[in-house]
Amino acid sequence: MLKLSRQSNQSVRQSNFELLRIVAMLMIIAHHVSFHGGFIFNSSVFSVNHLWIDIFYIGGKVGVSIFFLISGYFLIESKGITINKIIKFWSQLLFYSVTMFVILYLLGRFPNMNISGFIYELFKSFFPVITETWWFASIYFLLYIFSPFINKFLKSLDKRNYRLMLVIMTFFWCFIPTFTIDQFTVQCTDLVWAIYMYSFAGYYRIYGLSRNFSDKKAGFWIGLAVVTILITAITIFVLLLLGTKISFFENRSRHFLHEHSLLLLAIAVFLFLGFQKLKIQSKFINIVAGSTFGIYLIHYDVYFRIVWKTVFHFPDFQDSILLIPYSVFIVLITFVVCCVIDLLRRYALEPWYLKLLNYVLSPLINKCKKLADKIADV
Repeated sequence: MLKLSRQSNQSVRQSNFELLRIVAMLMIIAHHVSFHGGFIFNSSVFSVNHLWIDIFYIGGKVGVSIFFLISGYFLIESKGITINKIIKFWSQLLFYSVTMFVILYLLGRFPNMNISGFIYELFKSFFPVITETWWFASIYFLLYIFSPFINKFLKSLDKRNYRLMLVIMTFFWCFIPTFTIDQFTVQCTDLVWAIYMYSFAGYYRIYGLSRNFSDKKAGFWIGLAVVTILITAITIFVLLLLGTKISFFENRSRHFLHEHSLLLLAIAVFLFLGFQKLKIQSKFINIVAGSTFGIYLIHYDVYFRIVWKTVFHFPDFQDSILLIPYSVFIVLITFVVCCVIDLLRRYALEPWYLKLLNYVLSPLINKCKKLADKIADV
């Protein structure tokens, strides 16, 4: 089942999905501005800035779900996992985890760290998946490794049972947490959610939409996404106002903004369906989108998160009329700067260290594959 080869399939990437990756990453950065910006709003007083930062919060959960949907859409028809992709993925994680830590250490961002602490943190940075330096990266790695087995299970289901499984998943992992006060998720971890999104997109790839919706154009689905975003923003507005009057609603403005919210699920699915319908091809979009994962790794590095408060100084803008344009500027400049950094890595450094890693790791992975085959045949 596991197909490990030295050559990866080089196909032209579809720019509609690549553009969706860019949009999703911009949304994720906006979410991190909201989540890591250090904002402390007074829930008893309504403010436009509070509403704006909560709207920014929408992006992260939607963006992550979009990336899992895209993965499911393409991996459901993949023939297996490849050595090249594993090595390339791991090398990118390793490069940023080690480099970011060392640079920030040399810049004095860890003034209280002694030599033993430095060695320990450096050691951890060499194992970014195991130590979950980036939770999303760790989950994606597992999703990719297990994709052949997930595919075999999903394709063993007939259309009716596949659809029924998705309905049950949606009930327990979206409907219940959306309409319960404490947002019960019935044991839905981040990995389980990733598999759910993967399965959702896999169903669409295999069976498509029903006859009533299959002929809808991109504008229809993107329009539905915009309407759902507006509805979500209205729920934030209403809950913020209620929070100023009724103590029960204080600090509940983000009730419908958690990952398992039906509203956010709908936004992600509508955007995915809309962009899937687009017919565009752009080399520039493909090049930029090729760095979206690198942008994520740079701006959300566990050590780099210090920058969100110490460099951007968001709390200083919390009550300022400049917060909205400033936050938009930070999202865009973060995307651009991180993109340039990753492009330099991809074109100037990656070809060199990938050759070395392929030479060193390919024999080891092949041996592991042979060992796995022997164990499976026992």
